Amino acid sequence: MNDQLRPHYFLIAVSTLKATAALLAFFLLALLLSPSKLASAYLLGRLSLLFVVLCYGYLFFFWHGVSFSFGETSLTFLMKAGRKNHIELPYEAIASLSLQQGAIERIFGVSRLSLTLQEENTYGSDQMVLNQYLVFDTKTAQQLYDKISAKVPVQM
Repeated sequence: MNDQLRPHYFLIAVSTLKATAALLAFFLLALLLSPSKLASAYLLGRLSLLFVVLCYGYLFFFWHGVSFSFGETSLTFLMKAGRKNHIELPYEAIASLSLQQGAIERIFGVSRLSLTLQEENTYGSDQMVLNQYLVFDTKTAQQLYDKISAKVPVQM
């Protein structure tokens, strides 16, 4: 296992698909309400393509700058951009840890590590930031789960 790990690419692919699905719903609603269907479809199609490209580029920029380092005593999160760009979390601060894999994640062969910290959970907390990016291929996620759970007595 590498010292520096990057989250799985699945993370930005799914986020882009979710944004595209929401945009498609509004696109269809606008198309149904428009008096000029062909012109609206053409304009909205061009705007949708622009939105998808910009959304993907934005998410790719953030994904590309994220890395994790799993040391002997702590987990280190580094991000080249963003408000919380460096988080060092001792394993003792982890109250519980779980390995999650939904139906779509199973198809793509990825798993998500979900951790709960002993501190109070607030919006924008270290826990929320870490849980957003802790997505790895299933084999790596299992190795990380075993490594972290061996360091800290966790509640399943």
